[in-house]
Amino acid sequence: MPRPASAFDSQIHDVLFYHEYLGYGLLGIFLMLAIARSRIHNRLPVAFVVLSALGLVGLIVQGYLGGELVYRYGAGVRAVQILSSQLSDGEQKKAPKD
Repeated sequence: MPRPASAFDSQIHDVLFYHEYLGYGLLGIFLMLAIARSRIHNRLPVAFVVLSALGLVGLIVQGYLGGELVYRYGAGVRAVQILSSQLSDGEQKKAPKD
């Protein structure tokens, strides 16, 4: 018998792995930026700006990966029933109420 798709299939597992560890890396980058910014009183150094840009790019990639997990693979999404379906005689069939 075929198995239903699991949240931990090989395709989703790779995306989930990248999403998780990129999140940890971004946490470290933004913590370093916060600490460095509290100690900088003059003009921002180039390294700070480059690290900020790297964090922004990482944040965009993180959002993309999260969207892929939800909208392509359905991770963390509860399945719902179709509320109505078209019958052959034109009437709508209502879904049972919980």
